[in-house]
Amino acid sequence: MRETGNDYALAGYLAIAAAVLILPSFVLGIATEIAKHRAPELVLPLLVPYFAITICYTIAAIYVVIRFRSLLNKRHGFHAIDGLITAIVVGVVIMTLYAMPMKFFSLTGALDDGPLVFLAIIPVAVIGITLGVLSIVVGARLLKLPAESSSYYRVYAWLSIVAGACFVTFFLSPLGGLIDAAANIVLAMLFLKPDAEDPAPEFV
Repeated sequence: MRETGNDYALAGYLAIAAAVLILPSFVLGIATEIAKHRAPELVLPLLVPYFAITICYTIAAIYVVIRFRSLLNKRHGFHAIDGLITAIVVGVVIMTLYAMPMKFFSLTGALDDGPLVFLAIIPVAVIGITLGVLSIVVGARLLKLPAESSSYYRVYAWLSIVAGACFVTFFLSPLGGLIDAAANIVLAMLFLKPDAEDPAPEFV
């Protein structure tokens, strides 16, 4: 796809898709918890779209962050976050593969008794906090990128730091998800510009 004159158009569209999918994911996640206690018969019908959206979001987010690494390498010769991006991708995959079945078991009541609850919570918290720390480091390193102080790169860097800080607290993860959605919109703006362009956003 080259409608925008560069090789990153698909990544731009998927960044927008990832940002848009955050809200229905949150809504369905909350709805499944409410249904567990008030309308158990609705749990499965709600889980199907919830899992579908989660999988689509994860695939889009992974593709976007990998292409962002490629963009930094190609346009700026910047490799300071290459390893961090790999670690984030691995962490997101592990988180998704673990959290989805735990969500199912939790909603079906299989984890309601005794210490099994911690089986669902603790690993997810540890992975989430780790990803938050990695996001903060990514943002900090991006601030060293030789670019205009008002560029989209700097805006994305600060959004990554703030979102990561929210993920580190764990309890503010939903807010971190919303900030991450804003970061994806900034990435879309970067991806959908021709290779030679890197204009500063008007709102800075």
